[in-house]
Amino acid sequence: MSSWPRLRSAVVARVRQRPELVVYVPLAVATAAAGALGRRPLLVVAKSALVPTLQAGAWLRGSRDPILFGATSAGWLGDVILLPRPHTQPADAERRQLRCGAIAFGLQQIGYVTLMARAGVRPRPRRVVAVLPWLGGLSVLDTVTGAGSAPDAIITAYGVLLGGMAIMAWSSPSTAMQTGGVLFLASDSMILIREKVLSATMARAATEAFVLGTYAAAQALLIRALETPGDRPGPTG
Repeated sequence: MSSWPRLRSAVVARVRQRPELVVYVPLAVATAAAGALGRRPLLVVAKSALVPTLQAGAWLRGSRDPILFGATSAGWLGDVILLPRPHTQPADAERRQLRCGAIAFGLQQIGYVTLMARAGVRPRPRRVVAVLPWLGGLSVLDTVTGAGSAPDAIITAYGVLLGGMAIMAWSSPSTAMQTGGVLFLASDSMILIREKVLSATMARAATEAFVLGTYAAAQALLIRALETPGDRPGPTG
């Protein structure tokens, strides 16, 4: 039997469960492509619509959790803050923009971790051991290549919150939550690596597509896993 009918049935079932994906997936593709190609007007529209689309889907499925909607709204604010400016900015202005975005996304990570903890997720030691050295390496990279001799306090604090969220998500028995947490960590890590290490135009464009694509996938996975009590991970023991 051809696999096409099975694939079609799977797609139809998924769309029925999450009709917002009909809008979200094209928005995610447009966001990644616009970022890679430097098409700012398209990027502004597409990226700004990502999180509200997921929020609308959650709302239509009956989710009214104030922590979830507060966390995702903070993430949306971070998206807007970090949109590229129409004109080149001096380095200190770019750093301020990054710090403001980190604060907004930090609030999001606090919300996500709160929801995970409330659902019974607890950090597993092996996940902590896997994530902490990676965060330490990123901190060293930021310090060594930065203008100052000490780590940026705001960026470091955000890194801790991001790492905590990734550890919690990765400790969950939910595959979707695990994948979403790891993708979020990979996306944000690549932002720093791109800014500190990569200079070639093609490499930076490819990295931007990776950053935006993995971010969009992470948000879709995490929000869906957190929105419905039945889908939230149970206690890990």
